[in-house]
Amino acid sequence: MAFANFGEVYSFEDKKLVFLANTKDIIYFAVISGWDDNERVGALKRLRDRQATSNPEKLKDSIFCFVELTTKEFCGCIAHPAVSDSEKDFDLSCFAKNIGKLNEGDEKDLKAIITDPETKINRTLKKLVSEL
Repeated sequence: MAFANFGEVYSFEDKKLVFLANTKDIIYFAVISGWDDNERVGALKRLRDRQATSNPEKLKDSIFCFVELTTKEFCGCIAHPAVSDSEKDFDLSCFAKNIGKLNEGDEKDLKAIITDPETKINRTLKKLVSEL
């Protein structure tokens, strides 16, 4: 049973999180970065753009698996579901409040990058999102 709905945005402490999926033990989120982290997000976008021309296969690495958001409240930010099989899954037992929802286009793009068989995203998360 889903803990929340794919694409719902929550605030926890100082983070904005997009709900992706959950198991009975783990809640998967994409972290929204942008307003307070413009330099890092800009550098990541520039690196991704360089990789696109010099080494397109690198674009499948989890570091580049992010979506540039167009949802009004989060425009100019990115959502990054970077959880790989070798990383610790992001687990929250409770969080603050629902503060919005991504638009359909952002939800579609986020699902596509997560479920792409070539991206290096956690296999459990890929399976859960593909079943939505």
